[in-house]
Amino acid sequence: MKAMSRSNVTPRSSETSRIDRVITAWALAGVGSTLVIAVVRLSARGWETVTNGLSPIEWVVLALTSAVFLYGEGVMALERRWVPHVVKRARELRRKSGAALRIGAPLYAMGLIG
Repeated sequence: MKAMSRSNVTPRSSETSRIDRVITAWALAGVGSTLVIAVVRLSARGWETVTNGLSPIEWVVLALTSAVFLYGEGVMALERRWVPHVVKRARELRRKSGAALRIGAPLYAMGLIG
């Protein structure tokens, strides 16, 4: 009778699903933290501009530009296209077996690798 080593034993489904959830969470947390860092860095510059004072026409341009970008980039691009793509790719990592993809899960979820 041949003894089975630990490397020949496949993980149980509950253990596998836990690992899959951790990898999916890592992918989504990495993407989220990247976005938060970008917002924080850009907010400092924007806040400085606003606190230094704007003319009335600059306030109008700022409001219009903000509304256009909020709808165009926020709703149309991020909410309707990019975020579903990121979630789908994060879930796809469950079927991928490569360690490099799992380590780079946020990059894979954003579509930058793989």
